[in-house]
Formats: sequence, C-alpha cells, structure tokens
Amino acid sequence: MKGLSGLLIGTFCLGYVAYCVLKSGTHVRGKGWVSREEGPTTFMFSVGLYAVLGVLSIGWFAYENFIR
Repeated sequence: MKGLSGLLIGTFCLGYVAYCVLKSGTHVRGKGWVSREEGPTTFMFSVGLYAVLGVLSIGWFAYENFIR
C-alpha cells in the first residue's frame, strides 16, 4: 500500500476538524485556544484548510492505490 502516510494525515486532519467543530474553537499560535465567537475568521479559515487538506490527502491515497 503506497502512501499510507497520506491516509493517516487525512484522517488526522478530518479528526481535528470534527474536534474543532464539536468544541467550537481552534488553536491559534501565540494565543492558544480561541472560540468560534472570539475569532470567527480564524476558525473558518483553519477548519476549511484542514478539511481541504484531509480530503485531498485521502483522495490522493485512493488514487494511488485503487484508481491508478
């Protein structure tokens, strides 16, 4: 199985997205945990970024192992 790290990274990213959504916040460098109300732009950017990275990593894993 090629690229098993992509599957692990994708799973971690999507798990962190779920954690951030459930806890209504995200970690900000230099500030620590910031709630959704305190930093809505930062929250949406980080959740969106990790969601895209997670989906792309898992998609690349699927492409390398099953489609190609």
